[in-house]
Order: sequence, then C-alpha cells, then structure tokens
Amino acid sequence: MDYILSEWMPVSLAKLEEVKKIKFELSSSDNSDWGMNTPGYFCLDDLEYTPVSKTE
Repeated sequence: MDYILSEWMPVSLAKLEEVKKIKFELSSSDNSDWGMNTPGYFCLDDLEYTPVSKTE
C-alpha cells in the first residue's frame, strides 16, 4: 500500500544518552528505477535539547 502520512507522528528521543548528531534516512514503499516516487521530505517541530558546555 502506497500512502503519504497526513498527521504528525510523535517520536521520543528521551532514551538517548549524549548525542553529537541525529541522521535521518528516508525510504519509500513506492520506488522506480530512478528512486522514490513519493515525496522525500519531512517536517521537524518542537525539537528540545540542552547544549553541553565543552570542557577540556
């Protein structure tokens, strides 16, 4: 089944320890010889983080 999500999907990152970066990879169930046929983008909202001071 091919579909595009129309509602927010909450994701909690609370269990992650100290993180230096977050990487997103997109995939689709609808592909052709040239790649994804569905839109390859997403929205990110209300990301909360606490900066860590650098200590040497």
